[in-house]
Amino acid sequence: MDLKRLGRGYRNFDHLRNRFLFAARLDPELNDREHTKEDGPHSLRYHNTVLKSRQRILNAELESILEKYDCSKEELLALRHWVAAGNSPYDYPDGLYNEAGLTCDFIPASRILNEAFDEIDRMGGDPE
Repeated sequence: MDLKRLGRGYRNFDHLRNRFLFAARLDPELNDREHTKEDGPHSLRYHNTVLKSRQRILNAELESILEKYDCSKEELLALRHWVAAGNSPYDYPDGLYNEAGLTCDFIPASRILNEAFDEIDRMGGDPE
């Protein structure tokens, strides 16, 4: 189907085209370049439902957790998607707890789950 017809007119088509072309231009992972200090939380595109006051809080939390942990590109991308949805980086969707009974931050919890899945894959061997 033609985007111009789908967009119902030429003006709307330009808007749609520009939105697709430039939506993620500041996201370093999508542009295949290294993360720099300028790519901090301020370049995060929040969902429309996240209030501006909540965004400021999440930006501060994201900066503090990135200073606390060294993370890979995959972990950083997952964390940025989690925070962009309006969730705190100090929470995890599965509600994992550490040995002290406190909830795990996003990055350690995702590492624990990845290690557990890798261990399950090693123990399972070939399904044949």
